[in-house]
Amino acid sequence: MKSFSRGYLTLRDSDVVREPWTVTMSGGLPLLDPDRVDDWSYFQTMEISVSVNVDINVARSVLGIGPDAILGLVIIWTCSGTSLRGSSDVSHVKGGETSARLALNSGNLRRDVRLECQIVLVEPSAMPTSVFAPNSPGAILYTATRVVKLEGGGARMPILAVSFSKYLTSASAGGLWWLRIEGNDLDAPADSALWLWINEESTIIQEMLTRPNSEKSQLTAHLMRLDLYRQLVAFGLAHDSFSLDHEYEEGSLGAVVSAPIRLFNEDSATLRARYRDDPQRLEAELQARVGVLA
Repeated sequence: MKSFSRGYLTLRDSDVVREPWTVTMSGGLPLLDPDRVDDWSYFQTMEISVSVNVDINVARSVLGIGPDAILGLVIIWTCSGTSLRGSSDVSHVKGGETSARLALNSGNLRRDVRLECQIVLVEPSAMPTSVFAPNSPGAILYTATRVVKLEGGGARMPILAVSFSKYLTSASAGGLWWLRIEGNDLDAPADSALWLWINEESTIIQEMLTRPNSEKSQLTAHLMRLDLYRQLVAFGLAHDSFSLDHEYEEGSLGAVVSAPIRLFNEDSATLRARYRDDPQRLEAELQARVGVLA
């Protein structure tokens, strides 16, 4: 907890024993105080919990509040990649160990998540023992933060679950995904040029969103990755300005397009000629190379 004056009494670090943050991704093994989540995907849910141990009598004395005051524990979260934020339910702190829990749905997260454990004043005391006692509901009495990185510096394309029949055409109701590439500027940020829409009407997509670790979901995710790579390869080789010799800035459209094309271990000119001569043969080779990575 960073010490600074809020204009009222707060709890000291020594007054609160915080247990490690616990982060669990889609039913996987719990991670304790993680700095990052490896192999994260947009289709995973994040379950977060944190516990604190407080001697309530000591806390009341330090804060200058009476026994009628109520304290609460809450988790506040913010995501830099989606600009979304929210909080858990408030758990009343009655002494001993108190826990707060939070579940974040898939699609709400990107880049990193900032977690903040707060002890707050739920109800002020009618008879405080200090003129500096906190007296406003919601006053923050203790805070501890943790930032969990979900992906590295390279950009990932935004993924949006929508109803295809509503936002595309009625004939698209049975579709699974749609990769949208805006513009031809290979130096543009990938997260502004690439969008992946997935069809929330599809039972196959619904399973991938709700049960990402199932065998069927893993197969769907692999086939989707293969199709996206195929489209990115086609996009890159169709543009004469694209070259593997060019150092595209990390996170740019060119850098994202380069990744699947580099799987062939050939120069741009050779691949472009092969693609123009027989694109299906090159796509079959891509299937084999992506299959090795799966």
